[in-house]
Amino acid sequence: MIPKEKADKLCMRFLMHTHTQDREYDIDKNLAKQCALIAVDEMISEAARMKSSYMGRKRYEYLLEVKQEIEKL
Repeated sequence: MIPKEKADKLCMRFLMHTHTQDREYDIDKNLAKQCALIAVDEMISEAARMKSSYMGRKRYEYLLEVKQEIEKL
């Protein structure tokens, strides 16, 4: 999955859990984006510990790209 797809998927998963009829969609979308950023930051922290291996470094770089894509949403 390319980083943009992963970013969209993460945000949509959080949006499904934050959307209520009491709030506007834009507020829910912003909240979902913040939740996705928190989640990806946690994954980046875990991946940073494994950067010494090739796969660990690739995962770390991938997650940084995912974070950039979330920030663009």
